[in-house]
Amino acid sequence: MMYCGYGWVSAVLLVPLLVQDLAAMNGVQAANLTERCDTTEEDYKCVMHIFGNHYLDPGTISLYVSSFSAVISFVVSLSVAAIADHGGE
Repeated sequence: MMYCGYGWVSAVLLVPLLVQDLAAMNGVQAANLTERCDTTEEDYKCVMHIFGNHYLDPGTISLYVSSFSAVISFVVSLSVAAIADHGGE
């Protein structure tokens, strides 16, 4: 039964790092928004283009994704509970 915990631990610890790395590889430099981000530089600052003129730091994208998923799961659980309570009996 203990083996299930290892999957959750690896997902909690490694997925945010993977998302941050992928966002940095697809990001642009914060100083010049037309140049690709160079992660080999020592003090690089990358941003990721999200919507319109909005740019986010790659480190915050995993936090926004987890917050968005928590809100969606809250709304879905309330909707399913209301449907389940509306039974025929």
